[in-house]
Amino acid sequence: MEKTIRIAIACFAGSFIGGVIAFQIGHVGWPIGALVGGLIAYLGFDFAAVIAAIPVVWESISSWKPDYPVWRFRFRNGLGFLGMAQTLLLFFLPIMEMTKPNTWGFLLSAHAAMFIAGFMSAGKRNQYGQLPEDLMPYKDTNPVGAAYWFCRGLLWLIVRIPRVTLKTRGYLGLLIRTSWKFTVTLFHIIHSELRLLCAVDAALGTTVGYFSGNALIGAVAGAVLGVLNYEIITVRVMQVAGAKSIFR
Repeated sequence: MEKTIRIAIACFAGSFIGGVIAFQIGHVGWPIGALVGGLIAYLGFDFAAVIAAIPVVWESISSWKPDYPVWRFRFRNGLGFLGMAQTLLLFFLPIMEMTKPNTWGFLLSAHAAMFIAGFMSAGKRNQYGQLPEDLMPYKDTNPVGAAYWFCRGLLWLIVRIPRVTLKTRGYLGLLIRTSWKFTVTLFHIIHSELRLLCAVDAALGTTVGYFSGNALIGAVAGAVLGVLNYEIITVRVMQVAGAKSIFR
């Protein structure tokens, strides 16, 4: 796709979304909408490159690698628990009839709890690096077995709450540091003058949309500004290497 078209699409999308956010926030915080619109346009231009850069960035900042067979096993175990949930819920139907709870809320909560219990109680590799294939609780679909495995998974979570609580501060700091490093490295890899152009023009388009009272007008203005900026300033005035006009 021609760069001019990609710039127009990125600026249009960024200006429109930024304008909608600006209207929601109001007259005090509309610059936040402009910043968000600029960021969307910045990332939206050549978005495929952003997606391709993510695993590269992660490889450069982290040595952690997921154990895919274990995660697949845990996920499968969680799905098995969802199957058991159908059996276990038969016990709760009389209670639901008597108490009249929020049915959808109760069902969603119960299924979420069963999946988490199955996922977290699936175990891990043994000393020989083998998966606990003998732990297939979802095969035991009788009500007693379902209740047992649900309680086991719930207990697994409860006994770890104090330890997780004590380590929350450290985890939070690690999360912030990792997120910051990831963001800086990602922007370092994907940054280009054209992305910056899209961000500035989308922010301007958001501003136009907000003060004109119509996000669509701002989106069109952002796209037009982006195209004019690229075609006139980048291609013809500055004659940046690699910049080609769609009209030539």
